[in-house]
Amino acid sequence: MSLKITGGIAGENNQLSYNSFTREAISIINNNETRRGQISTSDENIAITTLNNTGFFESTSFYPPAPNNTDYLDFTMFAILGNKLHAVYWTDASEGVLDAVKNFILSLIY
Repeated sequence: MSLKITGGIAGENNQLSYNSFTREAISIINNNETRRGQISTSDENIAITTLNNTGFFESTSFYPPAPNNTDYLDFTMFAILGNKLHAVYWTDASEGVLDAVKNFILSLIY
């Protein structure tokens, strides 16, 4: 899974990635990289179950920002389920994004 957040007034450029082979999480916030070490199997299973329950893999892949909105954060998330890569793009000014997807991402970041 990989998540990238960019934009906004402050020009944020934050990334969170997780390698399921090494079970290592890496976050980059304002160009400062933090390796979070290995995630426990139980935490990984909770995250997988939670992501599967958000509807992420069944959701639309592109949610543009609301018309006439120029100040927003971009969110791009990639995840692989089986042999299928799924990506979703949205902004904090987009309409129709599943609340469960937005809340899952926020729980990972904050």
